[in-house]
Amino acid sequence: MTSTRLRTDVERLALPEGRTPGTRGHANAKSYLVSRLTELGLDPYGEAFELSYAEHPSLSNLIGVAPGTNRAADPVVIGAHHDTVIGTPGADDNAAAMAIALEVAARLKEKPAERDVLIGLFDGEEPPYFHGAEMGSTHFYKHQRRGPVHAAVVLDLVGHAVPVPGLEDLMFITGMESDPGLERVVTGLEQMGDLKIVTTLNEYVGDMSDHHIFTSFFPAAAGSTTTNPPTLPTSSTTTRWLASPTPSRCWYAGLPTARLRVPGRVTTPRPRT
Repeated sequence: MTSTRLRTDVERLALPEGRTPGTRGHANAKSYLVSRLTELGLDPYGEAFELSYAEHPSLSNLIGVAPGTNRAADPVVIGAHHDTVIGTPGADDNAAAMAIALEVAARLKEKPAERDVLIGLFDGEEPPYFHGAEMGSTHFYKHQRRGPVHAAVVLDLVGHAVPVPGLEDLMFITGMESDPGLERVVTGLEQMGDLKIVTTLNEYVGDMSDHHIFTSFFPAAAGSTTTNPPTLPTSSTTTRWLASPTPSRCWYAGLPTARLRVPGRVTTPRPRT
């Protein structure tokens, strides 16, 4: 059962000691994740699943590949960070997202996508590494990436209900400015139970997770159509407050968020102007 696998992964990863880099909990979590990538039958991205930083041996990204039917096509990245803030077990931040990434990998082994899909479990997302050179996704993109990336889907804080009446089952998906057809694809997906999907621009939330490196080097696509604040599924006072999105409001309101970047073919870093 999918729900059983998801729960098992979260419970194995969300332990009281947390997963702060350099701790026993961090090492144990990495060992468990490597065993799961192996169990799923993924290919290592390189010589092994665990790709350590030469200059910081306690940090390492864990990257598995679900082969696609066209191995020549640029891959898609599905990313989620595996470290935690000090003193937290990290069930929502970010074991739930890792469990989802692993479940996607299992589905892709059963029915491969057209492109390879890299399951990127990144280290060093939390302070003091956040937005620095040792942030795992940044290190991957600049030093471990072996070629162009077609698109990136980053998952973070997806395991909790929104503490607002009427919005409990709400998920924001940001990054709609990266491709003019992306919003159409997302809103055209099959309804998933009671989950409400709201598409919006990354600029309304900010680079608050591992999508930072991808938004830095993937320019926004010309012709993107999503330019208005998100339309939320109720008309309450709370909803009107949330619909006036400063870069931090979605984050501090505790809204589960996925970030998408669809750059087309990007072969070298190109800073945004």
